Amino acid sequence: QVGERFGVSPSVVSRAYNRYLETGGYERRAGQGRHRVTTRRDDRAIILEARREPFVPANIIAQQFPNRQQQQQQR
Repeated sequence: QVGERFGVSPSVVSRAYNRYLETGGYERRAGQGRHRVTTRRDDRAIILEARREPFVPANIIAQQFPNRQQQQQQR
């Protein structure tokens, strides 16, 4: 009934209800989501480089700042 009223599937209602019972709200659980690959310092350096050279393609800038995942894959 609730799902029909809001136009969502029963599984969405079930997951939302279970999360509410677990957390007392609808907050995300800790540990969800993808882990960061770049640090805030890396992010600032990438943005600075893009502003310095606005016509350089993103893939060229990415090559200048290899992240840890790329380094591990090269081994």
